[in-house]
Amino acid sequence: MHFTTMLNMSLDNPQKLSKDALITSLLSFLENDTLCYRNDGEELYMLQSKLWDPLIDWFEKRFNVKVNSTVTLLNPITDSNSKERLTRHLFSHSFEVLTGYKYSCEASRSLIITCALMEGTIDSEKAANLALLEQNFQIQKWGNVEWSHDIHECDVISRLASSYIFCHFNQEISNIQSIS
Repeated sequence: MHFTTMLNMSLDNPQKLSKDALITSLLSFLENDTLCYRNDGEELYMLQSKLWDPLIDWFEKRFNVKVNSTVTLLNPITDSNSKERLTRHLFSHSFEVLTGYKYSCEASRSLIITCALMEGTIDSEKAANLALLEQNFQIQKWGNVEWSHDIHECDVISRLASSYIFCHFNQEISNIQSIS
């Protein structure tokens, strides 16, 4: 189902998105990235810092950008140089690959997690665990809602794994076509 969805989205383009518009939508995930919003409760904040900060550090070094986080509801500021660098990187991908990126961002609520997944820094299960960190923290504290939390976690993992495979398959197709 996920492959069919991404394939149809990239072929049919029902929203009639240009590559520019698709990249702008991906960059909006950075402005609202789940890894940038921290809980002001000490226990969860420490867990977020422990698990999210290494990935943010990797992202900053890999793309030569600066990522800010906040404990308020106000969006952290992303400077224009960082957006420009990320835009150049994203433009290096085909429309189909960017469609997979968007699918992953929608599942994880994070461009940072998506980039780490697509570059092989983390796998889909680790990506899902990072994306669902707050939910899993609450489950440990208050318990699991049967047939809700489990299904949601499996859905996020399958979406992330599917988008990874979809992106890499389409990247290989692009590489083969450019060689021919």
